[in-house]
Amino acid sequence: MKLCYTVVFNVYKEMEDSMSEKGKSYRIEYAVEAMKLQCQAYYAEFKWLHENYIPTFEEYMSAALVSSTYQLISIVSFVSMEDCITKETFIWAFNDPKFLRASTFIGRLINDVVSHQD
Repeated sequence: MKLCYTVVFNVYKEMEDSMSEKGKSYRIEYAVEAMKLQCQAYYAEFKWLHENYIPTFEEYMSAALVSSTYQLISIVSFVSMEDCITKETFIWAFNDPKFLRASTFIGRLINDVVSHQD
């Protein structure tokens, strides 16, 4: 686990250094927040597994939509984009827009169907 943390930390540090040179270091804060949400979702799923707890559909989906990584990937992708991405873009992405929610939902369902078939 320490190795994973170190790798992720180094990637975020490189992104921060790169964005600082361009005067866009604020973008890293959003990537870090997205990663925190990701870790919280993973932790919820981990807890359910180890407590033999079967979550309600609503509980499952609240964590599963985040753990699908669609929001994280979107936010991290925005970090390195050029000037077309503004602070408002990050705020938009964190406010659960229909476009992002729908693609996340579809991706999560496809993933669940495939993993259930295996």
